[in-house]
Amino acid sequence: MTTTLRATDRFGDDAVTRLRRRAVFEAGKWDPQVHDGPSLAPFALRIGAEEWAALCRHAERLWAELAAIERQLVTDRRLLGALAIPRRARTAILQAAAASPTIRFARFDFHFTSAGWRISEVNADVPGGFVESGPVTQMVADELGAAAPSDPAALIADAFARCAAYGGIIALVHATAYADDFQVMERFRRLLEARGIAAVPCSPDHLRWDDSGTCSTAPDAPPVAGVLRFFPAEWLVNLPRSHAITPFFGGRARGPVLANPATALAIQSKRLGLVLDRFAAPSSTWRALTPPVRSALPSIYSRRPIPDGWVLKPAMGRVGEGIVIPGVTAAADAHRSIRHARLAPGHWLLQERFESRPIAAPGGPRHACIGIYTVNGRAAGAYARVSSRPLIDAHAQDAALLIDAPSPAHPSTHPQRRAPRAAAGVL
Repeated sequence: MTTTLRATDRFGDDAVTRLRRRAVFEAGKWDPQVHDGPSLAPFALRIGAEEWAALCRHAERLWAELAAIERQLVTDRRLLGALAIPRRARTAILQAAAASPTIRFARFDFHFTSAGWRISEVNADVPGGFVESGPVTQMVADELGAAAPSDPAALIADAFARCAAYGGIIALVHATAYADDFQVMERFRRLLEARGIAAVPCSPDHLRWDDSGTCSTAPDAPPVAGVLRFFPAEWLVNLPRSHAITPFFGGRARGPVLANPATALAIQSKRLGLVLDRFAAPSSTWRALTPPVRSALPSIYSRRPIPDGWVLKPAMGRVGEGIVIPGVTAAADAHRSIRHARLAPGHWLLQERFESRPIAAPGGPRHACIGIYTVNGRAAGAYARVSSRPLIDAHAQDAALLIDAPSPAHPSTHPQRRAPRAAAGVL
């Protein structure tokens, strides 16, 4: 198998300094350092227009399949339990039966392997990377005189602009203790205010919901027209019982527009493949592009808890946390994850290992992950990361992905194209 994906030459020292400074002060990327090194790779990635268009088509088909599966999942308590979704969240999902207006976005993480392109997971709940995939990538594209994919955050802001017709503000819900979460919300605040829409950063417990579905951030504040959530759905169950979490899952036709509704947790679970045979909805693209999965039982209790050719993963892990790839993951980290899996095997799974193919890059070979976003069912930009090892985690570097052709053939990559409706209830 071959790919057009490749790394550019290393940026000059002046360009590295200039891009880092612009990323911090212009793009709002306040975390230019990852552990002991820069978070931005000193080179970019390039990919051919045809291959880029093919990845976009894959992402759109994957989303269409998952959206249909989610509609079935949200009515079945037993299947939700098999996905390791917390009890309180399962109850909220089942109570959110009515179709609320939503804006849906997700990110599919593609890796080039010995068998071609495969995805390791979908980030359907609160995918990140909006600063890096938008202004940072555009800065690198300007530096190199190349074409960049569309900005997914701008397309989401365009979708929210339609909410402005109803009046009110957009609540930017996030974990307020984390600066890296706030930088994402600040990115969206700037985009929304550039479109004449007021946006207020807040935590989930700042929102006040009444029985009619109206939402506000304070007694005398204007109504909330939309909720953009960057607070993981499985964290909602940790809010006090006195705070209602069901509205975040939908079910209120007169309530604010949700992005994403917390029902996305149903397809966020990496255990989805364990129950895939229970659905009538088609899943051929998902099956073709994702490695097979199986329960962590009974092998997790054996002397060889991870069989040869398999990877241990938490059902709700993010940013590569908790993943054990034998021979790659540090021994201490592997032992910790195995111990946790033995305590709660129903919250873990085994995924068949694929052979990630590194690409030649300045400083040595790098494994790349290309996260393709979809916004309301249409492909919309990419968040790329690179690592010296076949595990893309918090140690990986961000790298701008550029398209060879100035005008990619696939229309959904055009920065001005607005994403259409993907399903009933979606704006």
